[in-house]
Amino acid sequence: FTSGATSAIFTAFKTLSENHTSVLVDSFSHKSVFAAVRGFFSDIYLLKRRYDSFGFPLAVDLDELDDALNKSGAKLFSITSPDYYGKVSDLESIKRICERRSVTLFCDASHGAHFAFSTKLPPAPANFCDMAVLSLHKTMPVYTGGAALALNGAESYIKAAQARAELCTTSPSYVTLCSMDYARALYDEMGEELLSDL
Repeated sequence: FTSGATSAIFTAFKTLSENHTSVLVDSFSHKSVFAAVRGFFSDIYLLKRRYDSFGFPLAVDLDELDDALNKSGAKLFSITSPDYYGKVSDLESIKRICERRSVTLFCDASHGAHFAFSTKLPPAPANFCDMAVLSLHKTMPVYTGGAALALNGAESYIKAAQARAELCTTSPSYVTLCSMDYARALYDEMGEELLSDL
């Protein structure tokens, strides 16, 4: 995507709405997540985050998530991790909860695109999620608007490509696309070193 994570988020939720009517949403989500779920889902439930004494959100509480999924009956959970303060939720454990309840896991991982390139950082969110949005321009040397949607499964890829074609421009910025490919190549070769120095 060259029009930012917002386009990727809308594409993801349009794709997911083909098999889901309800969604449980992390309360500490970007406004584009709320806009997209309002547009594509009839039943929306909120998982309220707790905050520390300084007013910063805590990671998603696993027991509260399990309880909210049970009470809502939602088969789709949308989480933001890392959040805008760098807080990372336990996606591996969240994935286990979702699998046990046959819940699809979507992650707005806009601020974690670089995680895949360093062993000193948390695991890449896409490792655990059915779909994850990565806003490359936030944490990598990518021009503004460069983002990606990571998917697990060939069928979802086909549906997502169709949704992207319906929702997004047919005139993407090739300068931004080139910067994304450059950054991926750079981080493939030197990401561990560069992020370690940082």
